[in-house]
Amino acid sequence: MSKDEVAQEEAVKGPKMGKKVEGLTREGIVTVVATTNPKREGSAAYDRFENYFKLLEGGTVQEAIDSGLTIGDIRFDLIAGSIEVTDAEVAEYEVTPRGEKKEVAADADADADAEAEADEVDDDEGF
Repeated sequence: MSKDEVAQEEAVKGPKMGKKVEGLTREGIVTVVATTNPKREGSAAYDRFENYFKLLEGGTVQEAIDSGLTIGDIRFDLIAGSIEVTDAEVAEYEVTPRGEKKEVAADADADADAEAEADEVDDDEGF
């Protein structure tokens, strides 16, 4: 997609937004919002999600991690709305585009040409 197409799409849809988790601590209390496991049955993520249902009421993020969940699982499930954690919230942010590539290719080509010439001179001298 060209820069013009991206700019046109952004003008129509607005800036691309991402989501991130803020305020997540190991002491936060996990509450499962999902009534069933939203993961694909038979997957490792499904098996790990089952650990939420095994937590005692008032279980902490640390206890969830100790039961086999990862911090990545917890962040993902917070963003998906499958769980809630006290003092943690999902925040949106504007995704910034990557910076443009610098015009160093011409300089790199010149350096490569200079090295090649130096090698030719060395070869002629028998080194």
